[in-house]
Amino acid sequence: MFYYYFLLFFFLLGGASCQQEVPTLIPKCIDEFSQLLGCAKNETVFQHIYDYDFFDVYFDRALYSEIAKVVNCPAAASCNVSMFFKSYVSFQISLIDLFDKQLQTRLTKKTYDEIVKTCNRIPQPPLPFYDPCDTADRDKCLVQEAAKLPNWSEKDVKLFEHLLSYLHAKCKMKDEQGRFVKPYIDAVIGSS
Repeated sequence: MFYYYFLLFFFLLGGASCQQEVPTLIPKCIDEFSQLLGCAKNETVFQHIYDYDFFDVYFDRALYSEIAKVVNCPAAASCNVSMFFKSYVSFQISLIDLFDKQLQTRLTKKTYDEIVKTCNRIPQPPLPFYDPCDTADRDKCLVQEAAKLPNWSEKDVKLFEHLLSYLHAKCKMKDEQGRFVKPYIDAVIGSS
């Protein structure tokens, strides 16, 4: 566990020179990724795992199911890079499960799109989708619009607000880990 925090700290403080490095692929870690991705029926969805928005996975239950298979995969993850990957997808699934179980009125794709459309009118130029790494002003608008939804309680709005703050943490994980994990995913999927 110490190594995870050490590497995460290193990645966060590494700066631009660290971001330019291409990782050397370790055969043992490629094997671990092969086993992890082998638990899913459609391993190609993982080529874009760091591109999916939380709500893409939330609304697409087939995609959710594929990611959950890797989370529940019995394959060992002893390489740091595979542990990072498994923790990232576990975090994503845990957020969805928590949001789904705690929210009293389920958020639908249509409702979500309406909230985003309203908030997209406020900043100029409008964004085509919600990016959790955007400013707090955007989150404030999303929360205000969610509060106007019929059947949404204060608890639902508060949960949505908390979810947005968790998405900032997920965004940081994505940015820091993606460049190190993606070459392993590509190596496995490219060799299948």
